[in-house]
Amino acid sequence: MRVIPVAFRTASAAVLFLAAAGSAEAGVTVDYDNPANFTDAKLFYGFGKVDKFVLRNLGRHLDKLGARYLPAGQELKIEVLDIDLAGYFRPVGRAGEGVRILDQATWPRIRLRYALTRDGAVLGQGEEYLIDQNYLTYAYVGSTTDSLRYEKRLLADWFRKRFEAHQGS
Repeated sequence: MRVIPVAFRTASAAVLFLAAAGSAEAGVTVDYDNPANFTDAKLFYGFGKVDKFVLRNLGRHLDKLGARYLPAGQELKIEVLDIDLAGYFRPVGRAGEGVRILDQATWPRIRLRYALTRDGAVLGQGEEYLIDQNYLTYAYVGSTTDSLRYEKRLLADWFRKRFEAHQGS
């Protein structure tokens, strides 16, 4: 049995409000399947493998992408199965601090399952393993202080390629 904590679900307040009012707005629902077993979803050194900050921010990012790329009436359900953030931790100091090291061999990876629907009809579905082996070679446009910029770029590229074709559906 799979239990998804409510704290790990995300959808914008506007989407929830409009859905409750019977509107045909597009919406994205993101669930995290057993985040405690994710490969690496923690930005800061310490115990555990998951950080609520990571899940919350990636969920918000997917919600924004949905508002940008999905036409009114389409619903996208995304189940994140695994996250492996770019880089790896190297502990430094005695207090358990660490630093995230980025190199060409530790690219961002996200495994997910999705279903795109409109009025109950399935427009597309599948399970995908997203990776960006060249994540350090791109000129980055945006905030270089965003600690999830590589993962957000990976998701944005996937979202655009996967769902841009459905804009006229």
